[in-house]
Amino acid sequence: MSNTSAAFIPSFDNLANASNVFAKLDSLSSERQGWEQNEHKTSTTRLYNLLAEIYKVYETKFVNAKDDDRRTLRQQLIGKLIAVNIHARKSADTLGLLIRYVFQADRRRVMAYKYAILATKSHDKSPAELPEFIREAGGLDELVRKVSFSDETLERREKVVEAINRVQEEISNCVEAPISTVTLPNKNLKDRVMLLAEPCGNGEFKILYVFENPSDGVQKTLIRKAAAGKADVALENSANDAEVSDFNKRPQITTLNKITKPEALVAA
Repeated sequence: MSNTSAAFIPSFDNLANASNVFAKLDSLSSERQGWEQNEHKTSTTRLYNLLAEIYKVYETKFVNAKDDDRRTLRQQLIGKLIAVNIHARKSADTLGLLIRYVFQADRRRVMAYKYAILATKSHDKSPAELPEFIREAGGLDELVRKVSFSDETLERREKVVEAINRVQEEISNCVEAPISTVTLPNKNLKDRVMLLAEPCGNGEFKILYVFENPSDGVQKTLIRKAAAGKADVALENSANDAEVSDFNKRPQITTLNKITKPEALVAA
């Protein structure tokens, strides 16, 4: 007997509900195109109104919808986005998918618009109140800057910045005292290069490829990736230290006779 769950098949009513939602979303997308072509640089009114309408669709057609209607909407949203070559992960949240469908925007814009809607909701403001709420906050950009992040997110950002600085310092120090030197036959290079190497044991590496004149963007990406690894280690160590510290602060148990044994041990 197979343990694989059957694929979800929307009912006629599910599909009809989704069709009504997409009729609204397509209308909003057309309005968005008109705003971008004619008023994009001068007017925020239509943008805020579009975000208010997406907020309303999300709340009424997803948050307050039945489970099967939610699944149908997500299934079709992802399918429609992929059909027009817009990346859509199955794990992505529905609000972000709705924004991406209407605006066909990059990730940065999608996140900014989503933050604006979530901030509005967190202040118990209705979709109709969103435009005025954003204006009172100083505009979209200012509102996004004010979004509060969790302590964990802020700590990770701080650790990454610290790690980036350490990696850059290590690179600077190695200019005068390199980890190693290598001679590249038939190469007369004056600028920095990057090597793709594979370990072959005993600390030796086989050089597979020489990337000449890597852009600043490539170098920064690699530095950030190296820093992220260091930050993860630092965060893990910090969490371990906090756990140990918390454990050591717990009061000692002196009345052992009052501790109730688990049933399994009593039975034994």
